[in-house]
Amino acid sequence: MKKRAFMMAPIVVTLLAFFVWHTPLRGPLTQNEIDVFMHNQTESGGSSWAVSETFEAFLRSDDGRPFVMINLMEIRDVAVYPDGSETDRYSGAQADAAYGQSVLPLLLARGSYPIANATRSFTILNSLGSEAGAFDVAAIVRYRSRRDLLSMISSEAFLEAEVHKWASLENSLLRLRVTARRLA
Repeated sequence: MKKRAFMMAPIVVTLLAFFVWHTPLRGPLTQNEIDVFMHNQTESGGSSWAVSETFEAFLRSDDGRPFVMINLMEIRDVAVYPDGSETDRYSGAQADAAYGQSVLPLLLARGSYPIANATRSFTILNSLGSEAGAFDVAAIVRYRSRRDLLSMISSEAFLEAEVHKWASLENSLLRLRVTARRLA
């Protein structure tokens, strides 16, 4: 019996570690956390999307649970950087890959991870016409919490990587979905 318990210990420890990594344990964002983030983004000249009223409303509606972000992206043929310095060195796809390589460790460090990344081959049905956009890539990312999202997008490493994302994109649509509610 002792031998069996000894053999089970690594499995139990691994499952416990996964639970702690994967589960949000701190509850919803506080009003103060949101105010500090919005102030810091405004003061530092953060991304326009991060200081938008829509993003602030998303933060204020936090329930402390994980959520899924769906990102539909139209990738440029040639990356366009703000200063133009790397335009000839990267295609849009290469700039997007550079962003992905930089962001993956930031996600994993915060109990978050990509669920799927798909490239469009062709469109079968489009009831919106040209308004639908010509999205090339769909990426789905699971975030442990909105607090973890704020931690990531406030980090120096993210700010360095973000330039690749915007250089790669012709167009983007982000959709946020809260994960399914717990049963009972």
